[in-house]
Parts: sequence; C-alpha cells; structure tokens
Amino acid sequence: MSTLVPISAHDHERKWQAEARKEFEGHVVRALPHDQGWTFSHTNHGNHAGEIVLCRYACILVHGDLPDVMYQGGHYDEPRSRLSWLGQSNLDYLANKVRLGKREDYEEAVALWWILDRLKEEEAYASDEGEDDDYIARHRNCIEGLRDAENRLRRGDGEHELRTFLVEEVFEHDYEVVENFGKVVSFDVIWTTGAAAHVWRAVEEGRVV
Repeated sequence: MSTLVPISAHDHERKWQAEARKEFEGHVVRALPHDQGWTFSHTNHGNHAGEIVLCRYACILVHGDLPDVMYQGGHYDEPRSRLSWLGQSNLDYLANKVRLGKREDYEEAVALWWILDRLKEEEAYASDEGEDDDYIARHRNCIEGLRDAENRLRRGDGEHELRTFLVEEVFEHDYEVVENFGKVVSFDVIWTTGAAAHVWRAVEEGRVV
C-alpha cells in the first residue's frame, strides 16, 4: 500500500502559495519601457525569473523561467490597476481567467482526501436512525465502493480509471459528484500569480528599480 498522506485541495493550494511567496521574496522588480509591464529576477540566481507583459484585449501574460500563462480580465486602462487585478485576486477566480496555459492539476493525495471525506459522509448517512432499509443499503453500497476506490488509488490506479469507476460503479453516473475528484489549481497558476503578487507589492511600496 502507498503511504499517501491525504490533504484537501484548499490546504494543498495554500501550502504551495506559501512556497511561491517564499520563492519570489528576493526578486528585484524592474519596469519595462512604455508601461508594457515589469520584469522580476533574483539578485543571486535566475530561478523563476520572468516578465509580466500587459497585452491588448485585457490580457496579461506571465512568462519566462516559469510556466507561461495568459490571463484575461481586469478591464482597466491604467497599468497599475491591471497589475493589481492579477496580483490581488482570489486564486480560484484567476484560474478561471486563464486563456492560455494549464489551469488545473490532479493530485493523488487530494484524491485520497476526497475519498475519505465522502466515506465519512456516507457512513453518517448509513447510520441515520429512522431511515428505511433501502436508504441505508444504498449508502452502505456506496461505502463499499469508496473503500474499493481507496484501495485502487493506493495501488496506483490512474485518474481516468478511478474517475470512471467512481462515476459508473459507485455514484451511478452522477458526474457532478466526482467533478472535483483530485482537482487542484495548477502549479502554473499558483507560480505565476505568486510572481504577480510579489511584483504588485514591489510597485505599491515603490521598490521598482
């Protein structure tokens, strides 16, 4: 059996947001000419150096020595306002504004957390007093299916196989139930918005070189 440690999608994303903040702390920010955007690079090494480029049609490209992601939104004319939109908005909101790039990942540890959380719910339903036998039987069948899914996950079944099993065998083709199974906001989004947040703070505090 694998030694996966379950973690919720929220906690996973918060953990890596903190890592991104730490990564960009030492980066120096410089303005691009003609209010086109900003560059960011570390004084001692080149890890995750890049640019934030303000493009037309309310698009903002973050690229360089990190994943390239283009966001669309924040319909402002003034460059600082556009940067503020990208540097301060909610992570889930910004993931939905990705126009070019990867917006979500699948994480096994998050999938395990999802299964265990559903198991708790189903066990609570199955132990409700006053419910008829059919109701309790349905939830007990679901519990067996979820335990089977947990074993499959620990054995190394892939996302597609597990999702198919959950949809077809456990939740009787209720696709909405398993919509967020193992899903997290992509590292690409976390990293590029982390860079944007750092650049925004530097601009606000007058630390642009």
